[in-house]
Order: sequence, then C-alpha cells, then structure tokens
Amino acid sequence: MSLLDQRRALLMMPTGESEPTLPDDYDALKYIESNGVQYIATDVVIRKTDKIKCTGAFTNGSAYEGALFCGGVANYHGLGLGSFSRKSPYTSRPAGFMYGYKQYDSNSSILIPLRQFYTSELDGTTGVGIIDGTTVQGDPTYAGRDLIETPYYLCAYQSQPNVALKINNSVRIQYAEVTGRGIFLPCKRKLDNIVGVYNAKTNTFLTNSGSGTFGYETLDGTYVAPTNS
Repeated sequence: MSLLDQRRALLMMPTGESEPTLPDDYDALKYIESNGVQYIATDVVIRKTDKIKCTGAFTNGSAYEGALFCGGVANYHGLGLGSFSRKSPYTSRPAGFMYGYKQYDSNSSILIPLRQFYTSELDGTTGVGIIDGTTVQGDPTYAGRDLIETPYYLCAYQSQPNVALKINNSVRIQYAEVTGRGIFLPCKRKLDNIVGVYNAKTNTFLTNSGSGTFGYETLDGTYVAPTNS
C-alpha cells in the first residue's frame, strides 16, 4: 500500500478524493496523543452553523472527560465531538457529541473500545450527529441559543463560562475538520521536531497550548509516548 493510500485509509477518505497536503517542512503522523495535560487551541472560532468532523480514539476509560474536538461552552451552547461521561468496566467509552447545552452520550449505546479509532460528525444547523456510522438527533430547539465564541480545541473543552478548560482528556487525534475553514493534520515540524497539527486551510502550524509534550505515532509505526514535562 502506498503512503498516500495509507493516509487515505487512516482518514477514511474515499479512493479518488484528494488528500490535504503538508508542506515539505513537516512530517505527517498517524496521530497525536494527549495524556491529559496537552491540548491545542486552534485558529478557527466556532460558528453556530459549523459542520465539524473528527477521527480519534480514547486511551482512558475511567476519566470523566474524553473530548476530541470542541468549541463554544458545553453547558451554554457548544459544538463538540468525543465522550463526556464514562461507563464501567472502563474498557470502552460512550461516544457522542455536545450540542446546545446538552451532551448526547451519557446514555449512549455507542461504545468505542479504548484505542480504537472512529469517526464522528456534527451539523450545527440541524443538530444531527453521525457517531461511528450511527445517526443521533440533537434537540434543534437549542440551535438558537446565544453562542460564546471560543476557538475550537483539540483534546479539551469548556463546560461553563468563565471557568478553566477541561483538559483531562486522554485521547488520540488523527484528523479534524471544520467544513470550509479548517483541516487539521497531525504532523511534526522538521526544523525542531515539535509536534502539533497543521491547518491546511490557513497554512498554519498549531502547537501544544498545555504542558508537557504530545505523544505520536509515525507512518512507519514508531510510537513515542506523551510526557508531562
């Protein structure tokens, strides 16, 4: 399988669809990994009508948070993908999304085994989410709530206005997108080996906004664990 085909398979892209490309100054990665202290504040600010998409995986089943890609404020008005609750025996996580001021996952029967990648999507206009192939309807009456504008975050989300981000999210990010405004690709900058994501829409390299360093896996299978310092 060619390198392009490997990347297309990882991103679940149809054959023939063009892949977003990285500049020569960056090495593509299979994913970046946060152990709960790393996150990225992206360069895209949430809009109510956004359509978002993310391919990711959870690595901790017992932590309360498993946010993958989120913007706005969860308990006011937000759009987000991931897991916002936990379920015993913690070998998997209930997957869902946040829309309006609700999290659609606490009673979810969509359980994702730890370290298994899955793709989720959410339409901010209709409240329709597609979680690992299953369609879930969010309550559209909350679509008109006032929006607190924040950046979209990878590996973090905000639960209340004027409170700290919840960054205790042990997750892996393989791909994230805001339709028309952001395509976020895991990569490592060759100049200094710093790991982050590259926004192929704005041509911007985005790095860790938290502490420690991101873990990652290279396209040839080399794994490097995240660090706390």
